[in-house]
Amino acid sequence: MLASGFSWPDTVSPTRLGIGLIPFMNMEPEEVDATVLRALSLGWNVVDFSRVYGSAVEKAQHLLRPERDRLFLAGKLYARHADRAREHLENMLRGFGTDHFDLLSLHDVSSREEFDMVMGPGGAMETLREAKRKGQAVRLGMTGHWPPSLDYAVQSEEFDAITGPLNPCCLENLGIMQRAAFAGKMVLAIKTLGNGRIFGPEPLGWGLEAELMPADS
Repeated sequence: MLASGFSWPDTVSPTRLGIGLIPFMNMEPEEVDATVLRALSLGWNVVDFSRVYGSAVEKAQHLLRPERDRLFLAGKLYARHADRAREHLENMLRGFGTDHFDLLSLHDVSSREEFDMVMGPGGAMETLREAKRKGQAVRLGMTGHWPPSLDYAVQSEEFDAITGPLNPCCLENLGIMQRAAFAGKMVLAIKTLGNGRIFGPEPLGWGLEAELMPADS
């Protein structure tokens, strides 16, 4: 993944390159260890993850916990309702042995209906606001694979960052990300190698979506 180089005075300064943990779902633990250690040795410090990535996060945590003080942890909440999002947040904080994340985002908001749900009464945004008040999240963001949802986040003053796909095969988000940068928001680009389809004969992570846990599980 790529970070825009934007930094805030109240968080760890993110590096331009980072680690997205979702591909670890289909990797052996030894491969995960080698990948994480290599990234850390190169100085990368952005880590993008969600509870719904399940085993992918568990495989990497033992190497990432000791490095917490120099990591920019970008956690994502896939739950749509506040109570379940709160459970997910506490679970993720315990897993990384930390009391806060540098960036906490609503994850994969994919329609106007979902946006209205998470932002409305009882929605997951209530948990993000609470986390920021309690110091469990320094900054708040939104991720999405559907361009309009990212545009909603750019227009909202509640979000400090957006995360979305950007690569030569997927340029739909380029204009939105530019507007986000001009608006003073951090931009995180994921799937920068097209889920492996740019350089590899087999698409890295193909079918992962089917293995994700339901949003409110």
